[in-house]
Amino acid sequence: MKIIIVEDERKSLMGLTALIGQLEERWDIVGTAGNGEEGVRLIAREQPDVVITDVMMEQMDGLEMMEAVLNQGNECKFIVLSGFADFKFAQKAIQLGSVDYLLKPVTKKTLREVLERVEQKIREEKHQIRPSTFSEQELWERLYSVPEDAAESYLKELESRMAGRGVYLLMLKGDAGFTVSEETKWKEIMKYYLSGMTFHFFSGGRHKLFFAVESEELTRLEGQIREGLKRGKSLFHKPVVAVSYFLEGLKEFYRALKVMEDNSNWGLSVIQMDIINEEKLKAVECNKFIYPMETERNMIRHIGELDMAAVREDLREFEAYLKKQVYHYADIREAMLCMTVAILYEIRKTSYGIYEEISHLNVLEWVKTRISTDAYATMMLNILGEFKRYKDNVHHCNNPVINEILNIIEKEYKENILVEEMARRFNITPEYLSTLFVRELGIKYTAYCTQVKIEHAKKLLRNSNMKIYEVAEQSGYMDVKYFCKVFKKYTGKSPKEYIQM
Repeated sequence: MKIIIVEDERKSLMGLTALIGQLEERWDIVGTAGNGEEGVRLIAREQPDVVITDVMMEQMDGLEMMEAVLNQGNECKFIVLSGFADFKFAQKAIQLGSVDYLLKPVTKKTLREVLERVEQKIREEKHQIRPSTFSEQELWERLYSVPEDAAESYLKELESRMAGRGVYLLMLKGDAGFTVSEETKWKEIMKYYLSGMTFHFFSGGRHKLFFAVESEELTRLEGQIREGLKRGKSLFHKPVVAVSYFLEGLKEFYRALKVMEDNSNWGLSVIQMDIINEEKLKAVECNKFIYPMETERNMIRHIGELDMAAVREDLREFEAYLKKQVYHYADIREAMLCMTVAILYEIRKTSYGIYEEISHLNVLEWVKTRISTDAYATMMLNILGEFKRYKDNVHHCNNPVINEILNIIEKEYKENILVEEMARRFNITPEYLSTLFVRELGIKYTAYCTQVKIEHAKKLLRNSNMKIYEVAEQSGYMDVKYFCKVFKKYTGKSPKEYIQM
């Protein structure tokens, strides 16, 4: 996988280069650039798979560069890095199709996970049928599994049958994808409700199922499909969006696939359609969307207070607001993404360690692929449940060994007690202590020790006139430069910026 890094800070650039160099040999850095303008030229020349870019850069920033690269027709994936938890940046990056939006500094673990996700995404896309890859005939041969020796005559026959009546295309898209058994069951359901009609089935990957039906009675056909949809949804209780397109000729097929994919996003909106299609969408009037900032503020306050009952109500209020009126699906998705960024940033401010533990869940990518708002509150509550469990167990852990360890760390945090030394004190193995710590608190031993030191440093910076190097020493750091680096990693700000704030 070919990677380009665009970063104007020399230290960050060198750090990222070194980190990637420590990961997989198959991840090859083919070039670096110091600003967006250099980045555009470098990307055009090298045609990388992935671009890792900072947001704030002189001459041309990262978001402007992404826009310029996309306008050139380049299909590389973007990972956006920023030291800012500003939702305007996140929102714009998401609109431009970034795979992930990460707050600096990025750990080796997080970077590996993100690059693995990008690699998987590229791999999946290569196996999907893409309009630019095949001619109309080749595409239909693949989708309909037509034998090569019979393809030409079959397609001529199909084209002649389509003349005057066409083919009805139906796409079912599942929020959580379809298992093999679910795919089989959907085929059986549609076969039952479309009995007496000529139809073909083909899979569009894990999340999409397609049915091509030859029928002149569209009203009757859609009525039967609705019955089939009711039956399927009652069996699986999973969000499924149905999108249709009436195909008058084979040469429309590429457009049909794109339009159906775009229209499936309307599952996020309350447009009251069993089957979404272009004609029905023309009549939809969307209301102006205003982001519910007050709900976000209340949620952040309640997260800080660990009032999960109030957070649950905030999330319900947020979901209800998204369904209150008919809004464009893009507005709804951006609102969900902005709320998610706010929640994750609040967790990060309180506990970088637990934020790091939940980062592998790839929550933003999950939100970007939703076709329903129904599971959003549940997902956020699960994440916040882990956060609350950590906070509760830190103060009221039922495990006596962990309680003793927490007391020791609180008293001796300046001593930098390694996990091996702590394990010897309790006559247990370091591996068992590490496992026990994560199981009880949901955070690694080393991350917790660092977090305790940083919390003490924050108190000293807030409530004393000590110099930064003195605060570093009092927090267990003899190297002030290293202290500043760790402090910024855990708080998002340097000690100087924290004092000013």
